Amino acid sequence: MKRRAVLALAVLAVVVLCALAGICLTYPIKLDQATLPGYLADFYDRGRSTPLSPQVTVYDELELGRRNYYLFELGPDLELGTATLERGPLGRYRIVRMGWGGGNFQNNVVESGGKKYLLIAGRDAGEQIAKISAQLGGETYDLYPQGDHFLVCTELSDTVGDTHVDDLTFYNGAGEDISGDYFPGSAPEPPAGIGDADWAAPTDTGLAETVWGCPGWVLKLHGEENAAGLAELCESQEGQSDELVCSGRWKMEGDDLHLELSGRDMTVSGSFPVEISPSGEQLRIHSAKEGEQLPFLQDQEDEAELTLYFG
Repeated sequence: MKRRAVLALAVLAVVVLCALAGICLTYPIKLDQATLPGYLADFYDRGRSTPLSPQVTVYDELELGRRNYYLFELGPDLELGTATLERGPLGRYRIVRMGWGGGNFQNNVVESGGKKYLLIAGRDAGEQIAKISAQLGGETYDLYPQGDHFLVCTELSDTVGDTHVDDLTFYNGAGEDISGDYFPGSAPEPPAGIGDADWAAPTDTGLAETVWGCPGWVLKLHGEENAAGLAELCESQEGQSDELVCSGRWKMEGDDLHLELSGRDMTVSGSFPVEISPSGEQLRIHSAKEGEQLPFLQDQEDEAELTLYFG
């Protein structure tokens, strides 16, 4: 009888140890502000054959229930991003989401404890923004950021079904609308006399370390010693972090931009004829003759124009 009891206790101990080990593997992060940037850099490098090990600087945080939200800047371009960490049963954490991109402001609607919250992340070098008014679902929500980097949130009403922010208005301490200082109008028209004949195929060097975008999508072309290098295709929504969809390699082959990208739900493989505008601010991409098309060229579109976001 005693032997059975001892054996049962031993089996129970093994089961408990296995369960604890499984929890530690699922939630590997012992949260520490000093080590968090390293974990975020490792998460950024997932799936890359050559790790980039970017510098990550964390500025602000929020806690909602079992999840912590962090504001950070990433890499030499200081891309603004947010990360979501989830707390496990033993108080350790795992990264469940990480997004980044150009621009100075991002917003997102999250749920915690059956309630919805609007999160707004931003950087304001002049620290002029005293209040942000967000229009969402026909209602107005006011948030009050502080500092040159901020991450603020407010609870949404139970009747809000839409998770898209319709409009953001910024006010200074005097109550003046200063939104125009942060959201300039559309770009001016190009000079007269510039037409299609002036567009030309770019080079590897010309495309290296550039970021291009069109509605819903961002294409990032990184450079290496031989000019061409890593490519990343991200989904993009106004005011939100870019979400990496697939990544791989790019290079110019004559007048074509050759892409070999893969991800969990998307593959892009082909040579796409490209032309760059005389100003260098527009990139025209044509459909590939064969292979997997880019998502913004899949709806029977023969070409798309992307705008230079960085470079």
